[in-house]
Amino acid sequence: LCLLHRCLLNNPSSSYGIFSAIRSWHAQYSEYLQNAGKIQELFVSAKRLGNLMINKASPTIGNKMNVLFVHNNFPGQYQHIVRALARDPKVRIAAIGSSASQDMNGVKLLRYSLKDVNVSATHPFARRFDMECHRAEQVLYLLSSLASSGFVPDLIMAHPGWGETLPLRTIFQDARILLYCEFFYGMGGRDVGFDLEFPETGADGHVALQIGRASCR
Repeated sequence: LCLLHRCLLNNPSSSYGIFSAIRSWHAQYSEYLQNAGKIQELFVSAKRLGNLMINKASPTIGNKMNVLFVHNNFPGQYQHIVRALARDPKVRIAAIGSSASQDMNGVKLLRYSLKDVNVSATHPFARRFDMECHRAEQVLYLLSSLASSGFVPDLIMAHPGWGETLPLRTIFQDARILLYCEFFYGMGGRDVGFDLEFPETGADGHVALQIGRASCR
C-alpha cells in the first residue's frame, strides 16, 4: 500500500480517483495500526469463541461429528480448515456451494445452479436482496436433501455474503453456526463513496445498500 501510494505521488498523471481511494485507505490503515492492541484482543477472543463452539458442538465420545460448510466458492477461505478436519476419522464433512465450487478429498459436495435471474421488475431498493433470495432458495433445497439423507450437522461454518445462510436455521435448528463475516457494506469509505470519479450514491442508493445487508446474516 505504501509503495503504491508513493508511486502515485511521483506520477501526477495517475487517476485522481485512485489517489483519493489510496489516501482514504491509508488513513484507515493508520487508524487500524493505532488500535492494533484492540484488534489483537478481538482476534484472540474470536479464536477462543471458535474453539468453544467446536467443543460444545462435539457429539458424544465414540460418535462422529458432522460438519457442514456453506460457501459460494467452496472451499474459499475454509480450505485449510477442511483439510485439517478431513484427516480426523471422527469427522464427517459435507459442503454446499455454487457450480464454481471445487471438490476436496473427504468432502461430500452438493452444488446448486443459479440460472440467470431477472430482477428488473423488482423495486430498485430490493434487487440485491431479491437475487440473494433466489440463491437461498437453491441452498434450501440442498439442505433439505442433506437432512433427508440423514446428515445432520453438529457445526455449520458459512459465509453470509451471498444469502446462502438465510435458510440454515430453518432446516438445522440445533446446529452451532459459525459465520465468516468477511465484509460489512458501508455508506462511505468502503465499497461506495470513496472514488470522486463516480457520482454520489445518493439516499436511494444508501437505502438499497442497507436492504442488501439484510441477506448477509
